Amino acid sequence: MGRVSKEKNLPILVQAFKTVVSSLKQENDGAADPGIRLLVVGDGAYCEEMKDICDGYPVTFTGELHGEELAEAFASADLFVFPSTTDTFGRVILEAMASGIPCIVSDVGGPKENIVHGVTGLVVSGDNEAALCQAIITLGFNMDREKMGKEAREFTETKSLSGAFDQYWALYAA
Repeated sequence: MGRVSKEKNLPILVQAFKTVVSSLKQENDGAADPGIRLLVVGDGAYCEEMKDICDGYPVTFTGELHGEELAEAFASADLFVFPSTTDTFGRVILEAMASGIPCIVSDVGGPKENIVHGVTGLVVSGDNEAALCQAIITLGFNMDREKMGKEAREFTETKSLSGAFDQYWALYAA
């Protein structure tokens, strides 16, 4: 959700997703529906290339969404994958968690500060496709997403952009 660009580490998400889909199909004797879908909400420089790379896979591109449509997109998700290694805060992580969605984030950058590993989501090694694949399978199929989503929702109630600024300012002042 947001800007669809290579800087958000979306190529590794695409490769991990394709690997997971292929693995699930193989486990299910080539079944046409692997039981997993990728929803890409937003637009950007990488969007057309990403569409080409994802051709033939269960991926939906919505373009930019706002208001009720964006809320519906969050509400329809089972998990949120944010592989960026360049973001400093990752507000979209808190938006997903506020919607009761557990998240998978990179261990590089600020978004990891908004995840309690194993409680509100999973933190994986940045730029590690295998780790991202394993996290998608683990959170997608083997963990209690409902409980984790509830924990994520409760966690976000303690967070705010102004609180993040206050923490940064206190660090700077020190």
